[in-house]
Amino acid sequence: MPARSTDRKPRLSVERIVDVAMDQLRERGYDAVTMRSIAAELGTGQASLYAHVANRNELDALVMGRISAMLVVPEPDPEHWDQQIADLAIQMLANFRNHPGTARCTMGNMPTSREALVPVEGLFAILRAGGVGDQDASWFGDALALYVASVAWEEDIWKSRARAVNVDEESAWDHIPDVFGSLDPQEFPVLTSMGEAMMSGGAEERFAFGVNLLISGLKSRM
Repeated sequence: MPARSTDRKPRLSVERIVDVAMDQLRERGYDAVTMRSIAAELGTGQASLYAHVANRNELDALVMGRISAMLVVPEPDPEHWDQQIADLAIQMLANFRNHPGTARCTMGNMPTSREALVPVEGLFAILRAGGVGDQDASWFGDALALYVASVAWEEDIWKSRARAVNVDEESAWDHIPDVFGSLDPQEFPVLTSMGEAMMSGGAEERFAFGVNLLISGLKSRM
């Protein structure tokens, strides 16, 4: 009796498709990832992929669900709700950084899956516990998600540009001080006086400033 083959491919599934998509996002960037590229890596045809994932929009939603499920949302603390929101924003950014390219998948996408909606439920529960009205909470949630994803997406773009010219990400900024230093003070009196301030602060400090600005604005409406 002939021996059974042990070289069978792992069964195709939504989970495997998302795994490959996230690996390719990390290695190639958002624009290089397609249903065709995923099918090729899985050793199957696109038709087989479409039996599990309808199109690229659905794939983006699945990636968003996977990233959202990584968030650990604490139980609402009315006394420290603002810090809880700030901590969640930091956690969101960290997840995007750990999985480059995924931030772009959330842009133009509304959370509709259970995986994506569970942390949204938790975030709104924290805001409600802090006394934030439902309308303000709803729009704040949109603004916060957009801010965090935009920061992560811009970081992905900078990394991609740095790789394209074979330099590290920090070196890609080296020419910026020279731009401000070469400005004519007569034509740009404000910019030349603000050059040092505009270049100060690291990525974490700038991100925290933006988050605190959003939270402070929300508090001012309460």
